[in-house]
Amino acid sequence: MNGKGQTYKSGGRFWKGSSRSEKMASNNLGIISSDNQTTKCRSQKLKEVEGYVNGTIYNGLTEWEDARCSENYIPTRKRKPKIIYPFAEVFGERISSKVAGYSTFPKIKIEDDEEANYLLQLIVDGGFLKPRLLSAAKLLAIYNSVFVRFYFAEGMLKVESYNSNYCYPVFSDGGTLQEIEIKYVYDSGETDDQGKPIFKWYRLLLSESADIEFDNPVFDSSSQGEPEFTEVSRNDHQLGFVQGEWISIGESSTGVDGDREPFIFKIKGFIDSLNYNLSQTDQANEYGLEPQLKLTGIDEEEVETLIKSSAKAWALGREGKAEYLEVAGSGIETAQKVSMDFYKKVQDIARIVMLDPEKIVGSAQSAKAMEVLHGPMVELINEIRPWFEKGYNSLCEKIMTAIIVLTHEGFQTQFIVPDGWIPQSTTIKAVWPPIFELTTQDKQQLVSMGIQTSNANLVSRQTIGQWLQNMGVDFGIDDWELEVQKINSQQQFNTFF
Repeated sequence: MNGKGQTYKSGGRFWKGSSRSEKMASNNLGIISSDNQTTKCRSQKLKEVEGYVNGTIYNGLTEWEDARCSENYIPTRKRKPKIIYPFAEVFGERISSKVAGYSTFPKIKIEDDEEANYLLQLIVDGGFLKPRLLSAAKLLAIYNSVFVRFYFAEGMLKVESYNSNYCYPVFSDGGTLQEIEIKYVYDSGETDDQGKPIFKWYRLLLSESADIEFDNPVFDSSSQGEPEFTEVSRNDHQLGFVQGEWISIGESSTGVDGDREPFIFKIKGFIDSLNYNLSQTDQANEYGLEPQLKLTGIDEEEVETLIKSSAKAWALGREGKAEYLEVAGSGIETAQKVSMDFYKKVQDIARIVMLDPEKIVGSAQSAKAMEVLHGPMVELINEIRPWFEKGYNSLCEKIMTAIIVLTHEGFQTQFIVPDGWIPQSTTIKAVWPPIFELTTQDKQQLVSMGIQTSNANLVSRQTIGQWLQNMGVDFGIDDWELEVQKINSQQQFNTFF
């Protein structure tokens, strides 16, 4: 295996473990080499988005402090901002927390087959899918697309999310993912004889019949082409589908990244202005704390004497005068107002709202009130949810199918499936909780409404209970038919004794 990890064989199929180099590559994805040559990627537009996410968009510009100390004047926009506000990162975290956060993650269920549904719940819980797919939701929100891969290592389910800019998918005419190549250059963490970092290639090919991993040749910045890769491990699964799912927001006949541009292209000009405004404001504040001393009425020789005896009192004479060149506060105040104006415009275009803590406290008495305050963000999340749900359901269906096939062939996984068992249904239905968690008052109102509806015999108690749970009043009940039987058979208490 050439140090590339372990291979497990069962029933004529190979199942590769996660290698050390693969982990290192994923942790250092998208590093820019020392000669400022950008690493290989699928789209330069998405590479620009990545630059705003991790702050490397300003790499190559003169450092802010170096520009200040330079003898030659360097224009502000030719400098690297001293303060880089991570708006793209904040945007991704804010949206993903409402799409795949712990309290907002969709609940999925197979209604027509209890045994299949039981296996599905084991996959979601045992596979740690909720926290693992949070990173996928973040990439989806920022880049408009993401690839989620799954595989088994020593029988344990592994799920990984990849930046779509380093993935090269191939689809059938019907939209089925037939093949995908993951390829990029990464910082290996090693150095050469001159102490320079060594960059290497990473390549992984996933198809409907096999997963193939290649070696990691050194990246040669002087070469325009790609090196010759050598296959080092193969998983001939023959499942008939790629072990992973491509998720995008929307569909387009001209590309694989959905039907819209990443949000960053609408606001990148505002982000640049905000970063430079913050940097200049900070510089003005810093100068205000240590302003320049101005001396008048004395010659240069006397100035030298004063500087050498700075610990003593200065005798400036009758004509001498010392004062500080201070910045007028109105300039800083204006800059701060401009920053806030940019900040509000960026939020408006990106469709997210970040309120002041005091306002949040006053508005958090109702989930409905929070939805009204965050109206544009609620609309954006509702646009993203169906596409995430589509990919999530398909991913779970593929994982379930792979587990059943592996079990039938004698391969043991962390999920126990009876020998010869075949599900009657694999149709997965998802139910989304409210975007904002319900308050106690919200829950009381919903329960009261449910009781009135049930007492009026408009719907059954079981339907009301399921509706309440779907609305966010979760009693932790999985089997409502059994719960109704318990209700009907429970002892009635006499409140007068």
